[in-house]
Amino acid sequence: MRRNRERVCHNGIRAETTRRSKGWTALWRGALGAAALLLLAGCSDLRTGADALHESRGVLVDVQSREIQNAQSVTLREPSGALRTFQVSADVASNPDHPNTASHLRQHMLAGDPVVVVYRESGEGAVAVRILDDTPS
Repeated sequence: MRRNRERVCHNGIRAETTRRSKGWTALWRGALGAAALLLLAGCSDLRTGADALHESRGVLVDVQSREIQNAQSVTLREPSGALRTFQVSADVASNPDHPNTASHLRQHMLAGDPVVVVYRESGEGAVAVRILDDTPS
């Protein structure tokens, strides 16, 4: 709701101004605050539930694929000796920062180079979304 008021400016000219009621101002402030919170929440990379990302470190002992580009699954031997098998997302081979094709993953396997598998749990098991070189500490 707007209220019209007559105002006299510094040069003596009368001008009609409008003033928003306090209810609208509070509403706008609340809407801007909510938008800021949504923006912050959308920009954060905190994932929970099914989208949560996990890491597993070790050496590759098996790479299964039907083509040279995309691997279907990899098996990782963790430092504890446990074997973990991951389905491999197509995102692994198309990652612009560090693409890992099936043939490149086989090179890691043959050389015994340590890797980090970033994965998420799904209804079908663990799915690798990135496979990165592990830097020795």
